[in-house]
Amino acid sequence: MLSFLIDNLALNKTTFQQHPYKGLSQDLVDANNVIGGLKSYLSVLDGQCTHSDNLQTTATWWVNLTYIVNIHHITIYYMTGVKFGYAC
Repeated sequence: MLSFLIDNLALNKTTFQQHPYKGLSQDLVDANNVIGGLKSYLSVLDGQCTHSDNLQTTATWWVNLTYIVNIHHITIYYMTGVKFGYAC
């Protein structure tokens, strides 16, 4: 029997986001919010995601894993609803 442990390789690593949203506190839209493993409240106001600024034609986000690793899959969670007019 084979068993695989899936770790959050991005946890506590350096992140970057091009064009973070400027209309809210930077703590709420920080690129690090998306690597914490939390996904119970996918609203920008809950600090579990990030938000790109308005009127941008690209949205770039990355994480520096600090080493080369073979990644089988990446899961991206998108907006599940709107809260107070903001969503992620």
